[in-house]
Amino acid sequence: MLKILLQAMGKLLAAEDIPSREDNPYAPPRISIPGKIICGLDLSTSIGRRSEVMASAWEHQLLNRLQSLWPDLEMLLFGVNSKVWPLPPCEDRRFQPLSKITRYCANDFTQARLLAGGSAFYDYLVEASELAIELVEQQQRNGTYFPVMVCLLCDGEPRLSKATSKEAFAVMQKARKKGVAFRISCFVPDHHHVVQQMNMFRDSLRLTHSPVVKTLADLKSAPREEFFLITEAEDDPEESVTSCVEQISESILRIGYENQEP
Repeated sequence: MLKILLQAMGKLLAAEDIPSREDNPYAPPRISIPGKIICGLDLSTSIGRRSEVMASAWEHQLLNRLQSLWPDLEMLLFGVNSKVWPLPPCEDRRFQPLSKITRYCANDFTQARLLAGGSAFYDYLVEASELAIELVEQQQRNGTYFPVMVCLLCDGEPRLSKATSKEAFAVMQKARKKGVAFRISCFVPDHHHVVQQMNMFRDSLRLTHSPVVKTLADLKSAPREEFFLITEAEDDPEESVTSCVEQISESILRIGYENQEP
């Protein structure tokens, strides 16, 4: 029943179903400026336990919603497990319009070709931060400006990174000083050890954060935080996936609205 409801909600949020402001004056305004987002997608083996809801949320709550409200936003997508690699269609490390970013199906999140053990989050954050710094410096040379964001969507604690937390923090600090925004959203089991490990990960990078929450409603008061940890509710564990993805989407949109000239 939950899966049917989530699929129905996803269709309502799909790009083609969001009305324009001409049709509905209460529809969210579109963001008219360009933007670039480097997004890391945790493809450790544990993601397979939530494959169907993850596929639906990735397509509808994230990609379709962002595409409809921020048409000029482009993404560079990375997979993250024991390694970090650019996912199609970004193999050449070039940003792509959201319309070209892969909409995964549930089977994709169970395939050995994508999934592997490990969560090299520090490695990803080093590479993504360095790419973001290059992008901002290119903007400065060209006399242009648009928001640059680094995001990570994950479901567990970091493992098997070659880079240390100190190395990741150093390059992230350099990126922050240049105006790069960071958003990391995690959905994890409500286990003390897992939550403790995620809090250590958060603190090692000095990420601003909100208290541990269980639903998107709990996140509304803190859209500018860099780190969100959503624990799985016992009666509805898949809700954490949807909330996690929606949080990333809403937080990205907030950055766009704040950077858009009145």
